Amino acid sequence: MEKTISIIGRKQNEINEILSSIAQTIINKSKSPGPDLGLLSGTMGEILFLHEYSKINNKYQQYIPENLDCLFESIEYGNVYHTYCSGLAGICLGIDYIESEKNTAYEHFDFVDDQIDEWLTGQLNKCITEGNYDFLHGAIGIGFYFLERFKAGNDRSEKALHHLLQFLNDTAIKEKDLIKWKNHKRKVNISLSHGMSSIIIFLLELYTSGFRSEYDVKRLIEGGVSFILEQEINPEVYHSYFPYTSVEEETDEIKGSRLAWCYGDLGVAVMLGKASGILNNSIWKRKSAEIMEFSAGRRTDDKIRILDAGICHGSAGVSLIFYNEFLKTGNEKYAEAAKFWLNKTLEYYKEDPDHFSRVSYHPVTEEYHPNNSLLEGSAGVGLVLLAIMEDTSDWSKFLLI
Repeated sequence: MEKTISIIGRKQNEINEILSSIAQTIINKSKSPGPDLGLLSGTMGEILFLHEYSKINNKYQQYIPENLDCLFESIEYGNVYHTYCSGLAGICLGIDYIESEKNTAYEHFDFVDDQIDEWLTGQLNKCITEGNYDFLHGAIGIGFYFLERFKAGNDRSEKALHHLLQFLNDTAIKEKDLIKWKNHKRKVNISLSHGMSSIIIFLLELYTSGFRSEYDVKRLIEGGVSFILEQEINPEVYHSYFPYTSVEEETDEIKGSRLAWCYGDLGVAVMLGKASGILNNSIWKRKSAEIMEFSAGRRTDDKIRILDAGICHGSAGVSLIFYNEFLKTGNEKYAEAAKFWLNKTLEYYKEDPDHFSRVSYHPVTEEYHPNNSLLEGSAGVGLVLLAIMEDTSDWSKFLLI
């Protein structure tokens, strides 16, 4: 709790007000879920927030079963999608997380029937055929679902994982010791949200899961990490260690990347930290720390581009990443950065406490709009505030951090 106090300071009452406001907004919505049921983009993320909030305010526990019932009913009526961000792959993972915390005797995924697995297998195969490996919207996200099913003892998930691993092995572009993947748009993207960093984290979890395959998973990881490290640019010139997508895609003009969960240095540093721990690589570990410490000092440069409070590309996401790193390392630089971006999040709330409209900024329309989701909206902001208050963020695994 001392760690929490040092970061929150005297903001406890303010944070409690925000959490209550977010919860009330969610439960005051129509009982029928909206068109988006997703873990990261819709109703499931809101339910996850209520679950986490009910741990410190148990009056909200009563709303979780009824919201889950409405979600199941909507799925049964055909409101169904497949992706990790917006569909069944993520929804099932979210429900399993909540149910496993509620009941120690619960058997993982006991609510999933053969029809769900068969349908998600078909959608995974479609993504593979299209060459769409995207974490949020393609094959890798569905792969995380089947990986968790495999860990829970479901043997049938092995076939789906084998097919995905075959796809990653066959589409890997190998150049000496380097490996890269091009997405369905034939672009090389190193980001956490849509690119190679998420592929490597998936392969790392597969590598440690006990999954057996004829493919050299370790080689794919090492080659992928090596390629990403080759994309490094001069942080003193570009204000970041890595470009937005990759050097290869920015041949006309190299552009530094923003400070965010979705794109840029933080996602790469998180990936390097995970890879260094699993494969015991001290060089990767030092590089991860170097990037994190540099990023912790980024507060005012014009390349940061933090305009809202949401997790995806806003202040709450940055605060969460630094706070998690602080818990792992005890490095006070990360605590200071987490506190700075936490305070920025609170400032966004103060500007419009009735609606919290600064939670989500749309870069195309250049306007703010209401959003209750986990990834870009108030449910995610609330989850970050809870994580910092309670010194724990088990749910953040859904963001690969």
